[in-house]
Amino acid sequence: MKYLFTIIILISFGCNHNSKVIEAIDYPISPPPIPPNILPYNPPPNFIPDMTQLAEVQINPLPHPFNLNGNVPYAVWVNGKRLPLNNAQVKELAYTLDLKFKQPKDTAQIHSGEGWLRPLPSQRLSSNE
Repeated sequence: MKYLFTIIILISFGCNHNSKVIEAIDYPISPPPIPPNILPYNPPPNFIPDMTQLAEVQINPLPHPFNLNGNVPYAVWVNGKRLPLNNAQVKELAYTLDLKFKQPKDTAQIHSGEGWLRPLPSQRLSSNE
């Protein structure tokens, strides 16, 4: 019985934990200074766009059977050449530009491929050719 009493006392005193929590330690060291900029300062270039060198962008809706139920809603043309964009990129571009898809009117030009097989006619491109 003595041994049992001694073991109980040793266990109870051995399990005594200090409940004091260390919250933070303040070190007297400050953070290092910001490294200096080793590159010389260059002002931004004076950019004035040239209107003759601007690109013409056409985003044309595809007609019904070719838009694959709205999965490929637009054909994107830059300066008369079609951009090879996948459907996710075309949808992201349309979302960025806040374009709402409308079915193009059923015309002879649409059926002949204008806007989706070829870019729509442009006065700017035809004047440069």
